[in-house]
Amino acid sequence: QAALLAAGDAPAGSIPTSDAVAAMEEVGLKLGRGLLRDVPTWLTHYVAHCALYMKREVAKLPRHILDDHRKTVEKELAKSKGGWKPPPFGLGDAEIEAMAVRENRLQSMAICLSRVRYMLGRGPEKLPFASAPPPTRPLTAREVAEKMFGPKDSMVQGLLQAMKPHARSVGKDVEGDHSAEIRHAEFNAEVERIAREATDPGNDPEKSLKSGLIRLRDALASMPPTPSARHDVAAELVHLHAHTRRYWSVRRGDHHGAFTAEEIPVRENEVNSFGIGAEGASEQIVKQVRPEYKAGTAGGALLVWYKQEMSDPLQWVNANRRGCVVVPDVSCAYSPRPGVAVAKCGAREREAWLAHLAEHPEDPWPQHTGPWGPANAQRLIGSPVLDAFMAAHEAGWGTRFGGGRDEEDEPGRPRLDPDVLTWLLDRKHPEC
Repeated sequence: QAALLAAGDAPAGSIPTSDAVAAMEEVGLKLGRGLLRDVPTWLTHYVAHCALYMKREVAKLPRHILDDHRKTVEKELAKSKGGWKPPPFGLGDAEIEAMAVRENRLQSMAICLSRVRYMLGRGPEKLPFASAPPPTRPLTAREVAEKMFGPKDSMVQGLLQAMKPHARSVGKDVEGDHSAEIRHAEFNAEVERIAREATDPGNDPEKSLKSGLIRLRDALASMPPTPSARHDVAAELVHLHAHTRRYWSVRRGDHHGAFTAEEIPVRENEVNSFGIGAEGASEQIVKQVRPEYKAGTAGGALLVWYKQEMSDPLQWVNANRRGCVVVPDVSCAYSPRPGVAVAKCGAREREAWLAHLAEHPEDPWPQHTGPWGPANAQRLIGSPVLDAFMAAHEAGWGTRFGGGRDEEDEPGRPRLDPDVLTWLLDRKHPEC
């Protein structure tokens, strides 16, 4: 994801570094020729990153293959109690396996580029795709502020809508107690003030955006949570937004829009290619199929360039970016009505979530660690983890670092901003 977003930042007409071009030619991918003929600049830079990754992988993978083989042999010897003799397997064998992995990667890249060229040209429309824009568009601070605090379809509007059923809910049904209504009225007034300042054209957009998000976070954190209105969880999600430096939105029009492909004839011997009836199958066409491609499928295919057997890459991509690439919607912290508790918000779940952020920030948030939805309603791509990997990518992570020994990889390892975890770890889990 970081490599594709960084490729979108490449200036039009620029070419990859000499090392990247050499890595591409090493696997048979040449600038301006074959599958890279007439492709846009950003796609060339992305393929260059993948080529550098493959070069790094084939150099470092044999050691991992040997380690894995050694562990497997030890287990088998323990099972057989010395009665099994392992076949010879050395560095040369591991290098051959690593080369086989690279060949598989290259075949997947070739299939991916063929599919992406077709999708960027919108299939039967055959649009010229040399000027096709990247799959995502970077957002300015002003645009993000509108997405967060604007009067229509913004994050705060969704937040207030989710909180509305709980405005009169109190911890105990005390007749005549209007403290909850007063708190919500004060919160709404504070949100309006924050929104006005964050979207004011006269203010510095970046400073006012971060300041507004931190003020919103603190306002939510000061609200006493209930089992059905977890203001503390919403505050933690807003905290992640406040420490996200860049955002993108997915392009859904022009070259990246949805379209229907040409009809593909399906023959009888393709359906009954094996098993009962295979021998009697003919070349008669039994069906005409017209595949439909969703908006943004080209970008999804590029993100999973190494596994091209999936018919719908977007489904896999969307399922695996929760939290690490896309911050969940704040409305997940509130139940539809006051009498229903929000699930997975206990101390144990929060502890597991914080451990996940500290140890495996690059992985999607596990469902059992919180009430997380798959995405936010504003369709914003961006998170503190993605910022860390963007910075690491620019420093050479995945191309010059990664896959080696710990001391070798340490200079380029992605690092989450310490301020992100510090505030989360200092908070105590509230009692609801």
